Amino acid sequence: MSNFAPNFAIVCSGQGNLSADTLAFSKIQHDGAEVIEIFSSIFSSNLYAEIGKLSQQGFNPLSQPLAVASAIANWRILKEALPIPKMFAGYSVGEVSAWGCATSLPIEQIAQIAYNRSSLMDQYAPPNSGMLAVRGIDLVKLNQHLNGGLIYVAIINEDTHFVVGGNKDELKKLAEVLTASGVWSKLLDVSVPSHTPLMVKASSEMNIYLRNSFSTTVVPCNSPVLLGINGARCTDFVVGMQSLARAIAEPIYWQHAMQTLSDSGIKVVLELGPGGSLAKMITEVHPHIAARSIADFRTPKGVVDWVLRQLDEG
Repeated sequence: MSNFAPNFAIVCSGQGNLSADTLAFSKIQHDGAEVIEIFSSIFSSNLYAEIGKLSQQGFNPLSQPLAVASAIANWRILKEALPIPKMFAGYSVGEVSAWGCATSLPIEQIAQIAYNRSSLMDQYAPPNSGMLAVRGIDLVKLNQHLNGGLIYVAIINEDTHFVVGGNKDELKKLAEVLTASGVWSKLLDVSVPSHTPLMVKASSEMNIYLRNSFSTTVVPCNSPVLLGINGARCTDFVVGMQSLARAIAEPIYWQHAMQTLSDSGIKVVLELGPGGSLAKMITEVHPHIAARSIADFRTPKGVVDWVLRQLDEG
């Protein structure tokens, strides 16, 4: 199928919802398995084996490539049966996935971008770092609790829903303070303070790599990608890569991306995974949008049937 759907969008998840089932959808499909094999080669590790270890070892140093590989594989399986989306968006490392889906960039090059991003972030992450999800407090009040220089707001999901990154001891202290005031928080299974100024060196090095690799490369974009740092539409791959590098050390405004989806007339959203947290968030904030994740379905046919049915009804 190649027709364009003006009210359809694809979103790509971050690494926060990886599970042992993340690659199950792609493993039995040839096109999907081929993507996983390419990523496994670039990262010199069997991603099928790594995904099986998640429940035993918690944080996985290959979480980023697992998230990107699964999304790219799932899109490769589905895209010929679905209409062309109006736009793509990605949450955190999902922005790499979004550009991989929105362009015809070879899988090897997408995997290489993911490899460099992951490696640089691991290399420059301060020791004893982490991230904390927070819900039930506004940004002004949250900022009053932050210890400048040690912890920062990293992701803005909604008016009262954030992710904070930085020193893990400071995050635990913040969690205790918030809990005492009735605010929900949860320490995430992550050891890199992504999207905070603590990652500025990784951001700078990533920008150099991307500029050297793609500044003279013409990469056609089939549909706009929403930039993580501001939710704006972008079809310029070079600009998109600059934004991707900036996002390593700057906050992600997922709230803006969701608003762009709504303002653009999007009625149907498919989340490529891993997990389904983005679809849930979108329907909570914008209930007029029908959003589901491939994690809700057993087969590619089930996914395609749902999307086409929703588009017909819309």
